[in-house]
Amino acid sequence: MAVETIAVARVKPKPRKTNRWTRDGKALVSIVNAAGDVRAGVRRSIDLIGGLGSFIKPGDAVMLKPNLVQDLPPPVSTDLGFLGAVIEVLQEAGAET
Repeated sequence: MAVETIAVARVKPKPRKTNRWTRDGKALVSIVNAAGDVRAGVRRSIDLIGGLGSFIKPGDAVMLKPNLVQDLPPPVSTDLGFLGAVIEVLQEAGAET
């Protein structure tokens, strides 16, 4: 049985943009206690890892991907109060969500 070979052109991949949410090759993480004010907690958490100012400019489009797989409570599905707080913080930074 003859084997057919196919020539495949190798394309050099485009360089990836630097992930600004890392330091020394590790993801930046912040944990805060929202204590009833989820929006303030979200804002504080983002500020601890560098803030949104250098990432989001007024008019930028931002896509969020919440986990809304099933009608199950967090942590399986994203808490809607948390999602709303994230949207508000992004809109305050000028994002269009």
